[in-house]
Amino acid sequence: MTDFRSALFTLALLGLIVFTNACTSTTTSLRFAPTPTSKDDIKALESDAEREPDDDVVVDLLPPPKQLPPNARERLENEMDKYLGVRYRYGGTGVAGMDCSGFVSRVFADALDIKLPRSSAAQAKVGAAVSKANLQFGDLVFFKIRRNRISHVGIYVGDGNFVHASTKLGVIVSSLSEPYYKRTYATARRIGKI
Repeated sequence: MTDFRSALFTLALLGLIVFTNACTSTTTSLRFAPTPTSKDDIKALESDAEREPDDDVVVDLLPPPKQLPPNARERLENEMDKYLGVRYRYGGTGVAGMDCSGFVSRVFADALDIKLPRSSAAQAKVGAAVSKANLQFGDLVFFKIRRNRISHVGIYVGDGNFVHASTKLGVIVSSLSEPYYKRTYATARRIGKI
């Protein structure tokens, strides 16, 4: 009987450990669950990319902040959360509607008081380059949607997912592993260690 109780206790303990690890490792993915991208979404993204200005203007590169607040991640999460579901509006930067670069610049300005350039092409010149294999929460991910130039941006939230303003669905979470985003992925930049 003692062996049975010991085995039962061990199983219960292992179950608790597995459950605890599952809860802590999926907190971000549950909060930011990806929405599959449809053909209509892709068509809308591509037509909107045509309107993104060619941005060959040299921008002053912002150095990564020396010290981000200890709760930078939480602040970014809360700020992104506010805009999930907000409709898309070209040139928009607020709750009435926003485009991809407007969403990114608004989130970083309001959450961390970091002023980013307005276009996705200019944002791709800020911070430090980071490889796709080394993406971390808060990194900016960029896509070449049309004419082989940067024309879309989102914020990486972990587990292969990013938050962005989709032309058709508004501010949503998508997966980098979707074929469309795998094909159009261009680069990533780190604004600061979060």
